[in-house]
Amino acid sequence: MNDNNNTPLLDVERAIADNLDPTSLRMVADSNDRKGERRRLQAENLRRVADRLELLGYGRVRRAA
Repeated sequence: MNDNNNTPLLDVERAIADNLDPTSLRMVADSNDRKGERRRLQAENLRRVADRLELLGYGRVRRAA
């Protein structure tokens, strides 16, 4: 088994499947920033996933038609 530390713990597909919203991912990322280098790297990944989710339209408040 190849142990690759660069593999993201969360990807966009998993976030969508788990119904995670960008705001909650950013809150976790903010908390991780203060807990060492490895957590800071995880925080960067969470922010990238949150950005991609928003680009795909997740996490936006939708108005009724």
